[in-house]
Amino acid sequence: MLTMQSTKVNFLMSQLNTNSVLPEFLLDLHAVVAVYISNEGDLIEANAGFYNLIPIISEYDNTLNLREFFIQPTFSVLTSQTSNEKISYKGMLTLGNRVAKTYTLNGTFYRKGCNWLMIAEHNVDELEQLRLLLSNLNRDLAQKQRDLSRANRQLILKNKQIEQLSLIDPLTGIGNRRQLEKTLHAEIERTRREHGECSLIMCDIDNFKLINDNFGHDMGDKVLEKFGELISQHIRPSDFSARYGGEEFIILMPGVSTAKAMLSAERLRLALSKLQIDMLPNKITASFGVSELIAGDSPETFIKRADSAMYKAKKTGKNRVESAH
Repeated sequence: MLTMQSTKVNFLMSQLNTNSVLPEFLLDLHAVVAVYISNEGDLIEANAGFYNLIPIISEYDNTLNLREFFIQPTFSVLTSQTSNEKISYKGMLTLGNRVAKTYTLNGTFYRKGCNWLMIAEHNVDELEQLRLLLSNLNRDLAQKQRDLSRANRQLILKNKQIEQLSLIDPLTGIGNRRQLEKTLHAEIERTRREHGECSLIMCDIDNFKLINDNFGHDMGDKVLEKFGELISQHIRPSDFSARYGGEEFIILMPGVSTAKAMLSAERLRLALSKLQIDMLPNKITASFGVSELIAGDSPETFIKRADSAMYKAKKTGKNRVESAH
């Protein structure tokens, strides 16, 4: 690298006439620093590379004294050469402001009559270190961006899981009332758009208060849990089930008429009557009400008609299926 430096310097030196200032071709160069300095340190002339190196020096201020800008070696050391040799110094040069920014260059300090010429270029080793540092910083940044992206994906997944959990009844594992409201609105709109059928089953466990009173709330929770499992086992994948509140459950059956929904409710009623739960001697039964979506129905009226049918089943003996008319 020093050989290449010397070759560049020697080439530029050969282009300079001892009776002239900086030649025109050198003035616009940015990669090479060239500056004429008087024996007292006053700036005589400099090229674009020098002004780019030390931006605080105005191109229009050629009276500035540069002695303090030479930090290592100092200007006094550089100009102390008294021999007839034209090259006073060759090697590393540190220039700049002692309390601000400095630059390290590879350069030559050259006697030119009663004045001095410096030609230098950036320290390639230093630039390589800076390049490596920048490369490492970019690599660290890329890793942090990947870590951030992964954390964002995990956060999105966690939020989806939280959202999903907010729609599930924790005791039975089926949908809760919030999810029922969302699903019911969407299914009503779809059924009307496609001019299809849709039915709703409401069911309520008979004498549930007696189970809690006689066997405790833990047993009541177990009955609700088992009934939720039974519902999930007896409905189609396209159906939706939810715990409506307390011991009430709703099953939404898209594409199903009243007659078919009543058959499904009857199968569920029979399955429930056969269910055996340890420590519970009595048979578990439920009353069912079925309604089919009609013109002008809102989610509330759709549910209310099934609720009325279920209430009728309760009044007429319980453990039975009734439909809305």
